[in-house]
Amino acid sequence: MKRTDIFNALQDHLDTEAAEKAGYPPNCNEGYVEKDGKCVPAETAE
Repeated sequence: MKRTDIFNALQDHLDTEAAEKAGYPPNCNEGYVEKDGKCVPAETAE
């Protein structure tokens, strides 16, 4: 496996975990708010 393939697989995995943790707009999980079409932590959205 090439390094770029490994990096891309790891990035896909991290993106999936982040999406599961934050939720999907407009139904963001607790502690997250919708901003620019994404769920972001509430404290950074201000």
